[in-house]
Amino acid sequence: MLIEVIIAVTILGIASIPLLTLQANIINNVWQQQSYLEHLFVLKNLFFKPELQELTSSEYTQARSFEQKDASDFIELKYSCTPISDKSELVGNFPNLYLVRSSGLWHGIDRVYEENLVSFVYIAPIEESKK
Repeated sequence: MLIEVIIAVTILGIASIPLLTLQANIINNVWQQQSYLEHLFVLKNLFFKPELQELTSSEYTQARSFEQKDASDFIELKYSCTPISDKSELVGNFPNLYLVRSSGLWHGIDRVYEENLVSFVYIAPIEESKK
């Protein structure tokens, strides 16, 4: 009777090891995905900052950029708005089209994470007043 209980507990213990490993892997993957979504949310919000909206809608045609670091230097955010290259096929079809890029570096404990968001924006030219 006692030997049967010891054998049953041993079998149950050996069978539960893969389940505990699976659970640990699932928790780790959920944490990584949550962290990834938080990073993308921060980058997406960078597109809608008021100072960047003013920067993007200004009358200048050259490249514009904005950089931001937090106090502890664990996060580095960059925003750039550049005219589309003359070599691109988009220039002929869509004049006044700009490439908007938002990138971020997150310094973790064991590695550095980098995410990028890229979009296009049309900035209407400012019409000169006729004399």
